[in-house]
Amino acid sequence: MRTYLYYLTDPRADEARYVGWTIIPARREREHAQPAARDQSHRARWVRALAREGCTPRLVVKAVLRDPTEAKAAEVRAIAALRARGYRLVNGTAGGDGLSPESWTAELRERLARSRMSPASRAGQRSRRAKSMGFLGAHHSQETRTHLASVGIGNRNACGPHRQGRETGARSVSQRARRDRERLSRAVA
Repeated sequence: MRTYLYYLTDPRADEARYVGWTIIPARREREHAQPAARDQSHRARWVRALAREGCTPRLVVKAVLRDPTEAKAAEVRAIAALRARGYRLVNGTAGGDGLSPESWTAELRERLARSRMSPASRAGQRSRRAKSMGFLGAHHSQETRTHLASVGIGNRNACGPHRQGRETGARSVSQRARRDRERLSRAVA
């Protein structure tokens, strides 16, 4: 599988600031240009600072490689070489692994497990799920349905008594339109 080693460069100084690898460079460039608001990495903060100045980082492909394993090794070498030359890289690691589960420390694994298993976290998941469900499956009482129909609230695309116009008694838009045309033709004649 073809992989690409790339640099993200600062367009103001044409200086490499980040080294990475990808399979689809155009998509990766778009992803870098709009970091998630919750992403507080050095790279994401740098990209946001560029955006405030009206700039976006440029993705420059430096090498085309055969597979991800080769790309990871090339990324490690490139990061080490650029840092040795004094480049101010925003990479969070020495490269090659990013933050894949294989590279997680025991402390990080424990911290993630605690955050996922906390009662507050579980309660938050339940409340989000409940909110997303809304009134799914809930039924209005006959009194509520009558009230909603009387004030003209409800599904206007369904057939039934709730489509009936309050003031005219018409059952559909086409019937009301026909009635209005007849009134207009009588008034003109």
